[in-house]
Amino acid sequence: MSLVKTILTILILGIPLNAYVPRRVVSPAGLVLERWADASFPVVWRLNPAVQGSNVSGGRSPADVFRSSFQAWSSVATARVSFEEGAASAVTNAALDQVNLISLVPTQYGPDALSLTVIYSCAGSSADPAACGGKFPGQILEADILFNPAVAFSTDVSTPANAVDLQSRAMHEIGHLLGLDHSGLLSSVMFPAIPAGA
Repeated sequence: MSLVKTILTILILGIPLNAYVPRRVVSPAGLVLERWADASFPVVWRLNPAVQGSNVSGGRSPADVFRSSFQAWSSVATARVSFEEGAASAVTNAALDQVNLISLVPTQYGPDALSLTVIYSCAGSSADPAACGGKFPGQILEADILFNPAVAFSTDVSTPANAVDLQSRAMHEIGHLLGLDHSGLLSSVMFPAIPAGA
């Protein structure tokens, strides 16, 4: 067990101690930042409003939680980001389909993460090369946010001990959507882990 703790400590200490760390990826042009083109704003997001059984509970609707989370990022004084809510979507899984999806019911999901963001960019092999004509290296084309349907999420302001705060996870994943990586600061929304009930 002490080996596991040592490995986790090394991994966490290896994460930069900045609140916001830009995501860097390897592309044919070298190491580049993944980011949206200025003309991409406002980024339009679309929610699949379905939930899996009782995996989401609480007094607020998931849509209201996501709206508040996007608004929090738009309110960062030092950032020039904006978002717009699009029509609801029936899509459940990530795909390069010109939809920035938020799904609480993905059918293609591994059991290891609470949530994840799939970014399609003009770096490496994450996007069809034909979609990158005229784009800069690392330009984000689309990002889909998926929430693990096997996890109990709460929309309540005070999160129950047996659930994960949906708004905290949404804000974290929107950070990834914007091109941010994990932060080593425990107080940062981009810290890689959140315990149940927090």
